[in-house]
Amino acid sequence: MLFNSLVFLLGFLPVVWGVQYFLCRTHNSRFNLYWLIASSLYFYAYWYFPHLALLLLSILVNYLLSIYIANESQRHRKIITGIGVAFNLLLIAYFKYGEFFINTLGDVFNLETNIPQVALPLAISFFTFQQITYLIDVYKKQIDIPNFFEYCLYISFFGQLIAGPIVRAKQLIPQIKDRWKHGIDTTYTTQGMMFISIGLFKKCIIADTLSPLVSEIFSKADWGAHISAYSAWSAVFGYTLQLYFDFSGYSDIAIGLGCLCGILLPINFNSPYKAKNISDFWRRWHITLSDLLRDYLYIPLGGNRLGLLRALVNLMITMLIGGLWHGAGWLFVLWGGYHGILLCINLLWKRTGIQFPNVFKPLSQMGLFIAISLGWIIFRSASWDAALRLARSLVNWQSNNTIPLTYNLWIGFWLLVVWFAPNSQTIIRERCLPAIQSSKKNALYIGVITASLTIVSIAALSILHEQEFLYFQF
Repeated sequence: MLFNSLVFLLGFLPVVWGVQYFLCRTHNSRFNLYWLIASSLYFYAYWYFPHLALLLLSILVNYLLSIYIANESQRHRKIITGIGVAFNLLLIAYFKYGEFFINTLGDVFNLETNIPQVALPLAISFFTFQQITYLIDVYKKQIDIPNFFEYCLYISFFGQLIAGPIVRAKQLIPQIKDRWKHGIDTTYTTQGMMFISIGLFKKCIIADTLSPLVSEIFSKADWGAHISAYSAWSAVFGYTLQLYFDFSGYSDIAIGLGCLCGILLPINFNSPYKAKNISDFWRRWHITLSDLLRDYLYIPLGGNRLGLLRALVNLMITMLIGGLWHGAGWLFVLWGGYHGILLCINLLWKRTGIQFPNVFKPLSQMGLFIAISLGWIIFRSASWDAALRLARSLVNWQSNNTIPLTYNLWIGFWLLVVWFAPNSQTIIRERCLPAIQSSKKNALYIGVITASLTIVSIAALSILHEQEFLYFQF
């Protein structure tokens, strides 16, 4: 069930929130917890019912393992934690990477492989990694064991199940425990509605209108058509913005859904194209994944504590695995390696201690933006040959242009918004909420704007075919 679908916006969400509101007002009890769990499991099963059993099995096994880890001796705790991590990695390896690994071995050793395709369970990258962090946090005694139903909601909550954020247990479980002591919070509800309206607008009006031409140009690169430099650059910057507003829109909706349910989810997207350097970019793009890779992979590998060379190696390993996390293909690994190289260059530059005058910083940021945009060619392309064709087309000034001027004006406008406008967190929490609290007139204006954005987005959905969020495929 897509967040940007009519069945979700006009059916599922009003029912879930309405029943929750009634339970909070009349019972203020743990029935609310059970209702959100049932709603979340239905939400997951709506896509493909058989995979619900896999999600429930994963939740049950990891919860039982966490109880053993919490109660066993130090030696056994380490063994059980290792078993738990291995269980989750094997689960994701079988469903997501099994075919990729076997085909790779077949190519290396020139073997014929005939593997039956396995349907990829929705959100498996997210709920398995979230449970790995939970087991490790239990082992480190950073979180107390919740009861089973609290843990079940922590993993399955529909607002963040499909594409994150990847929430730590210590961020969410205390909120779940505390949630049932209070009724509906009007401030949370107000935030939730505004975040959802802005997120829908980003997805339906901006990202999805950029999508058709981006798909057309990348498809041409895939089957070998000639592409002009003008068209190629349009597709590159078009996809750069499409992915930005698609993922940013999803992240806003996820935060909004959490607020409606009385839960504050962590910010997962913070104006990454305003980054000053590549490290800053990864502190702003998919923040919870970056934190997970840093805390559970880069630092355990030694981080930067073991000398410069080891730090560079650790960066490359972390980013190669981060690339593979996004998809079972060598292009994703290559994209991760590309960012690993950028991060290594950034680290080496920092070690020199050289700083450019402030006047050169805008040029540096523009260079970084172009480098990130070029990296999306690898990320988006269907094959290595297609990526090379599109990259070569960036300097192909002889082919005829096929891109309408209005499309590039649309790109240019939203680039200016991305670079210079405040993001949704700033607009809502630092500007709108204080304005609402200070004046009923402001509350009315903001309410009208919120309703208008939502209506426009729903109208677009009723006319155009809904498109799934790009991060749903990971």
